[in-house]
Amino acid sequence: MNGLHVRRGSGVVSILVAVVVLIVLFMFISGFGDTARRMLESSLVSKTFQKRFPGSDRPGRLDAAGRAALVNSLTAALRDPDPVTRKLAGSALGRIGPEALPAVPELVRLLRSSEPESRRGALAGLEGISGLSVPKRVQWAFTGEAMDWRARKALRAINTPEARAAAAAYTGPCPRLFKAPDMNWCD
Repeated sequence: MNGLHVRRGSGVVSILVAVVVLIVLFMFISGFGDTARRMLESSLVSKTFQKRFPGSDRPGRLDAAGRAALVNSLTAALRDPDPVTRKLAGSALGRIGPEALPAVPELVRLLRSSEPESRRGALAGLEGISGLSVPKRVQWAFTGEAMDWRARKALRAINTPEARAAAAAYTGPCPRLFKAPDMNWCD
């Protein structure tokens, strides 16, 4: 009788474990589906942006006149009503590099935006134009303090009068993350 009771108890435990595993598996799969949907949407937005701004994904393949025209159109896109377009335009200007220097005043204006996506694009643009080699851990730091420090560092590296004046607005302390011994990104 005792052995039979033990077997029944282990069957219930097995069923409970199986239910928990199925619930966790379902949560994982549904989370992956949402991530996959967001990745697909992001890809479609990116493709639409590339059609609107040909060469923005690989500006190095354009000649000097093509890059100059692209800088002009991307600089204008920094005032687009859509924050995702502004973010992608800023990032594309960063891929162009120092040739996108005329866009710096618009990127500085966009840094003051209340929209995180727009600020991230402006920051990516300034860091690319400045030629800074930004460590991955710094690139993924999006706290207000971290973004201000990154903007300050990029603007100082650009070193135009307008950029120096804009850099002076960022006076906060260097984030602790940037002081890690293996990367010390504070100046």
